[in-house]
Amino acid sequence: MDKSKLLELYNAYKNKTQGRYTDYTWNIFVSALNNAETEIDKEDVKSRKNRRCIQ
Repeated sequence: MDKSKLLELYNAYKNKTQGRYTDYTWNIFVSALNNAETEIDKEDVKSRKNRRCIQ
């Protein structure tokens, strides 16, 4: 599955600070960001495993 758009969005927002967001909305945002990072990491692990199998 192509996750390039997810990676693009993650990179665009990963350094955002809470600023004026409420704790409630900030926690939702952070949770979504963490979920995106988990999905991206899963793809990286799969890619590394596949490359090792090919070599």
